Amino acid sequence: MNWYLTIKFIHIIAVTITIGGMFARQLVRGFAKKSDDVKVVTSLTRVAVRIDRAMVIPWSNIMIVMGIILAVMQKWPIFGF
Repeated sequence: MNWYLTIKFIHIIAVTITIGGMFARQLVRGFAKKSDDVKVVTSLTRVAVRIDRAMVIPWSNIMIVMGIILAVMQKWPIFGF
């Protein structure tokens, strides 16, 4: 297995986890929006923040870094130029 395939695999995993985290976060926020109980809203908001901090933020950073590395390896234009 070469470096290109390894970095591409990590990039794809990071994209999958980021999108899954965004979907889960929005699902939890939707449940919180429908609730009338303040304690439920508070706990669901905390869960949404934990999902955001555990899945979305770190994995989106990894996704961006791996994407830039892949673009440099393939000599693709970065940022469109």
